[in-house]
Amino acid sequence: MVETHSDHVLNAIRLGVAEGTLKPRDVSLVYFSRVEGGESRFEPLVIDVAGQIAHWPDGFFDQYLESLSALADFAN
Repeated sequence: MVETHSDHVLNAIRLGVAEGTLKPRDVSLVYFSRVEGGESRFEPLVIDVAGQIAHWPDGFFDQYLESLSALADFAN
C-alpha cells in the first residue's frame, strides 16, 4: 500500500500497466476526499490495459493542469 500526492507515482503505475509490466488486476487505486461535514469519502478507480482511469474524479491530481494553464496565461 502506498499513499501519495505525487502525479509521478500515479503516472508510473499507469505506464506500467500500459506497457504490460503491471496487470490492471494487480493495481488498486482509491481516491479519498472530504465531503461536507468533514467526513471522508473513498472512491475506487478502475484502470484499463491502456493505463487509463475510467472515471477521473473532480479534484484528483488536477493541480498540474491548473498550474500549466496559469503559466500559459502569464506567457500571453
